[in-house]
Amino acid sequence: MSMPPDTYICPVTKLPIINKPEWNKVGFGNDYKISAEIIDEQIFVTHNSGTPTLHDVQNAMHFTTHIIDNFLDDRSYIHIFDYSEIKQRVSLEARRFAIKELKGRKQMLAAIFYGLSPSLKLIIKIARFFHLVPFTCLITQDYTEAMESALTILNDSEKNPLIVEKKKALDCEMARLIENISQKKPSSDNTDPDPFDRAVELIEDEIQYLEERKSETRRQNTLARLDKIISSRNEKARIYWNSLRPRLKVQNKPDK
Repeated sequence: MSMPPDTYICPVTKLPIINKPEWNKVGFGNDYKISAEIIDEQIFVTHNSGTPTLHDVQNAMHFTTHIIDNFLDDRSYIHIFDYSEIKQRVSLEARRFAIKELKGRKQMLAAIFYGLSPSLKLIIKIARFFHLVPFTCLITQDYTEAMESALTILNDSEKNPLIVEKKKALDCEMARLIENISQKKPSSDNTDPDPFDRAVELIEDEIQYLEERKSETRRQNTLARLDKIISSRNEKARIYWNSLRPRLKVQNKPDK
């Protein structure tokens, strides 16, 4: 059976790609552009370039939502984000709006990123660390690794709809610990902001401050230090959770 004229073949997976002319290098103001394609009905890829403002991101999200609603037919899917052509800092407001919109996409099984700048990479890790997104979130090196990861997730989702992230994703034990803590209700007289939200704001403010500094060496060193802190927290949380398991087993042991 012959394929439509706007269908191509993915060089990595050998699966068909739908790439319409009206999806190619669509501008949203300034120099920000997006190209979109659908691979084998369940993988949605967007190639981003330029420096998006909040207004650009709002229009871009509307554009991608239109494609998802009209061409994915309510199927679950994976969104691959190519950020290799975004070199400048993305504003805090634009990032928060994008995360809010992605959280509302119930069909999305996973978001996979590649080509991230050091600061964007750290922000994604922070979102995973604080369990801020309800879907699988991966950072990969390039298009090939992103496509291979997408196929793995799709295969796993067919066997088990509740996907558990592995290796490069948020540590499973850390996610469970954070979820348990977040379920605790604050006291009625507590007017302070959520500690996790406040921590994210402080770290993002630090990143923004450093990106405005001319010293590239200091910025890279600080980003690496924050990344190391997050990894250390993951390990401590795993150890803490494992220490609770013997007591949980005793508490849950049925009476004779």
